[in-house]
Amino acid sequence: MDQIERRIVQRSDLENSVDNWFKWIPATKGMDAITDQLLDADGIKPFGTIINLDERMIRGTEMGKIVHLARPRDINIREKWEIIEETERFVRARNKNTQDEIKAPISALYRSLRTHSGVRAIQIDGSYDYLVVKRFQGDEVLWEEWPKFDPANRGDEFRQRICSFALVRRINIAVPGVSLMAFCSNDTFIPSKMLWCIKGLDKTSRQLLSMWFNSTLGIIAMFAERAETEGSFSGWDKEIWAKVLALDPGQLGDLEKAGLINAFDEVRTMQFPSLIDQFKMKFKGRMIIDRAIFKAIGMDEHAKDDALSDLYDTVYEEIYRLSGITIGGDSE
Repeated sequence: MDQIERRIVQRSDLENSVDNWFKWIPATKGMDAITDQLLDADGIKPFGTIINLDERMIRGTEMGKIVHLARPRDINIREKWEIIEETERFVRARNKNTQDEIKAPISALYRSLRTHSGVRAIQIDGSYDYLVVKRFQGDEVLWEEWPKFDPANRGDEFRQRICSFALVRRINIAVPGVSLMAFCSNDTFIPSKMLWCIKGLDKTSRQLLSMWFNSTLGIIAMFAERAETEGSFSGWDKEIWAKVLALDPGQLGDLEKAGLINAFDEVRTMQFPSLIDQFKMKFKGRMIIDRAIFKAIGMDEHAKDDALSDLYDTVYEEIYRLSGITIGGDSE
């Protein structure tokens, strides 16, 4: 009986959200109240009212007939080819199964983000994976499954997905490889299908939205609308993202923007541990983000150390609860 929780929901709420009743499942005590407070916070709106998602949000590139050269991570990912050397002119990679090596000219590659798993920094400049976008001399070992295929034929698809800001599309929030929900860059890159590309954002908007979606409030807002999957394994389709509460950069004053950007500069290259460990250990980078967010939206009382500690205990308990009913699998 201790595992039974109740939440009273109005019939009209159920009728208006038949596509996703998962969000009405009771959360750990305190989570629902935090979500309700967001509705009255300064500058908080549904994401779809801030950005035209139909025009500017597109799913990352599909994985069939595609080759990534992946940067080494501290977890295992499924990509065969791992970068072992990088210069201004070429990238050398090794096949983890066969130990074959290739040397790819930069002109045949484009910066990419193969997966969010194992990516520990919010700003990914200088730590990209690479997508092979055209054939080059000596590349036959890359294309053994499709020897006559030319990735240049997918050029339009690749170009449509060039962006400088990406959001997760599907994740397991409780696994060790998941640290962050949003990634930005000064350069452009092409995310894979596990992420959403958000196109056309200026630098300030990228930084502010990175702060929001990696904040504890942003994560709570995301999980309030997530699609029903398996426990801590969750997904966000475009229609769901449109409903997720987000910080509107255009509604912030200069002082609030400056505070958030200063905090962003503190954490942008910081290496974040797994998300569940961030809450468990009260990670410094998370506290910097959350203090800045709370102050920017007029909820200063929540930025105190004891309030943050209580919040992290609540979110940790919720993730732990969800992970207990996860069927399995990593983020890929």
